[in-house]
Amino acid sequence: MKILALFILIFIASCGFLEPVDVVIEKDKIILSEKTTEIKCDPPLKRIRNEGSILVFIEEKWSTSFPWKQIKLADGTVVDLDVTLIDSNGRSYSPLILGRADKALNLRFDPQIPKEASIISINLSSNSNITLNKIVWHNFNPF
Repeated sequence: MKILALFILIFIASCGFLEPVDVVIEKDKIILSEKTTEIKCDPPLKRIRNEGSILVFIEEKWSTSFPWKQIKLADGTVVDLDVTLIDSNGRSYSPLILGRADKALNLRFDPQIPKEASIISINLSSNSNITLNKIVWHNFNPF
């Protein structure tokens, strides 16, 4: 019985490590355009789960567009996003694919950003004006 209780306690404690960890990078509205917008990350962002991605909350109505490198606005405008994360050693990381995560655009990185990397800035631009309501660093353990 004690072993079962111990197992249950260990399982419950480990479940906390399965929860996603989100850090709001920017909560103010940003209008993206062809001019690059730089967001400084203070403190630097670090991947603390198995996967890390950026969630971008876009004001306009949109959908993802095959081959998952663009989004399409409700008016039919196809938007190319250029997103680059820069770490403290000057290495850059760009998302491989754009996907939907509930109401957010999920910028996925493959290969994953190394856990030892410290992201100090994010550069964003787009070929068409779009409004970002919030940007979040999303760490999670996929099943």
